[in-house]
Amino acid sequence: MENQNWKTVKQVAQENNCNERTVQKWCTANDVPYSGNGFRKEWKIFPEHEKAFKERERPGRRWHKEVSHSTAS
Repeated sequence: MENQNWKTVKQVAQENNCNERTVQKWCTANDVPYSGNGFRKEWKIFPEHEKAFKERERPGRRWHKEVSHSTAS
C-alpha cells in the first residue's frame, strides 16, 4: 500500500471511539476532500482535518447526539 499522510473514515472513527456515520457527517459539513461519489465516497482525512474533528468531538461535546434542536434536515 502506498505511503499516505491521510486517514479513512473507518480509521478516524476507530481511533476516536465514535460512529463512522458521525465522521462522514463531519467530513461533509467541513468540506473534507474525497474521491468517488454517493455511497462510495472515500474521504481523505488529513492531519489538520483530524485535529479539527477531535477538537469538535472531544468528550462532553457530542454534537451528533443533539440533533433534536438542530434545523438540519
